[in-house]
Amino acid sequence: MPSLISLRETLDRFGVTAYHRLCREAVFTSDDPNRIEGIHETFPLTGTTPVIEPYLNHMTLVQQDGLWLGAGLRSATQNTNWLMIKHPEPSNGPTAQEAETQEQDA
Repeated sequence: MPSLISLRETLDRFGVTAYHRLCREAVFTSDDPNRIEGIHETFPLTGTTPVIEPYLNHMTLVQQDGLWLGAGLRSATQNTNWLMIKHPEPSNGPTAQEAETQEQDA
């Protein structure tokens, strides 16, 4: 979920008003009729103007309880150039000084 929140914040920051994805190819996997592998092209736009260059994605969908759910997504874009998703830094908990300050404030 943090990645989706970060993506939404980035789209807002770029002024994206439309986010189109066009399917280029999709197939049911041969060993599982409840799994689709596909390629789509993504177009983030402001009105009709591209905000960044369109990019390709590989997506996996799986059907569970009658619903098609995303099970994986790989994007062919440089996150370092566009900073589409900011990954949160792992937390090992508060430092000793932060913990002491929190105790004093409590």
